[in-house]
Amino acid sequence: WQILRLEVDTNGTVRWFVNGKLKQTVVGAASTTSNCAALLALACNGGGANTLEVDYLLAKANRDWTV
Repeated sequence: WQILRLEVDTNGTVRWFVNGKLKQTVVGAASTTSNCAALLALACNGGGANTLEVDYLLAKANRDWTV
């Protein structure tokens, strides 16, 4: 099993982690003006079958509910 983590800051900076190790940071990778959603998908483009086993998908956000 591998643990994949994606962090998105409010300024659009995105960080990718694999098993707790930072793999990449990209400033401005995410829009700060558009709504975003979490999505988990698998595409099979060849003749063989691919398998994706997911234990869980967690999305967390600090939302200001007073706005």
